[in-house]
Amino acid sequence: TVFIQSAAGYVYIYAGNETVSVKVGDEIQLGGEVGTLGVSPGSAEPILHFFVYKDGKPVHPDQAPRG
Repeated sequence: TVFIQSAAGYVYIYAGNETVSVKVGDEIQLGGEVGTLGVSPGSAEPILHFFVYKDGKPVHPDQAPRG
């Protein structure tokens, strides 16, 4: 699971990764790779779990800023 915090205070969570390409403290550019998607246990297909939070409250991903 990768947590990315934006300068505006949004936290983006990417879960379901097989590998992680970033480490704590890395600055991520828009469109940058954070990992590779893995196959979820009990499923034959890869599944990305994506969540966004602001001030500890969930934000619908469609309403979260990109960049």
